[in-house]
Amino acid sequence: MNFMKVIRRLGLCALFVMGLTYGLSAHATEPEGAEKALHETHEAIEEGKHEMHETKVEGEEETHETKAECEEETHEAKDESKH
Repeated sequence: MNFMKVIRRLGLCALFVMGLTYGLSAHATEPEGAEKALHETHEAIEEGKHEMHETKVEGEEETHETKAECEEETHEAKDESKH
């Protein structure tokens, strides 16, 4: 009877040690909070740069369109003043 209790307790201890080992190794492979936050911040910065570049390109296109329209209106106004 005592022999069975010893075997049972050894089995439970072995399961506990295996679970603890697995938990520690799984925890070690996960990025820490600071590293995770740094990675997320880096991604957000890259997205911001990309959006800023797109906005800049759109703004330049609108500027060129506005300049072209102004030049066209100026040319039309000169033609009308000549008549």
